[in-house]
Amino acid sequence: MNNSKIVSKSHFAREINISRTSIYKLIKKGIIPVKESGKIDLQLALKKWEEYKEYQVNINDKKSSEYNFQRTRREKFNADLLELELAEKKGKLVKIEDVCTAEKNIASIVRTKLLAIPSKVAPLVSTETSVKKIKSTLDEVIREVLHELVRLKHGTR
Repeated sequence: MNNSKIVSKSHFAREINISRTSIYKLIKKGIIPVKESGKIDLQLALKKWEEYKEYQVNINDKKSSEYNFQRTRREKFNADLLELELAEKKGKLVKIEDVCTAEKNIASIVRTKLLAIPSKVAPLVSTETSVKKIKSTLDEVIREVLHELVRLKHGTR
């Protein structure tokens, strides 16, 4: 035989210290069971109430944990972004577009300098018969062009 006490909704609300409106909401959600008479089995309802509270704590912990995780992620993102902005302002970081433009300019200068070598060397070696002297002249002009490119890279002329 069940020794559980059967109580009214108002009594149960007072027992767990919540409003009657809240009790009706819990009943409607199926959390607190009600007998056909409209009364509540106190022992069963208390057990269900404790289970519900525990469930809410777990849900809130999960929400809180997820919130903290996302907040930490956002804060790290913002910190990383500020770090990148600072590095860019200090000149330690450049935009890829700027690098590509500079690379194209350098490639164009190198091409121009290399294509100019035959025109520069031809008059110097046109009458030369010594292979050693021709090689030496070519070597000297190529080194001169490379030296100019190094100076160009360092911003000197």
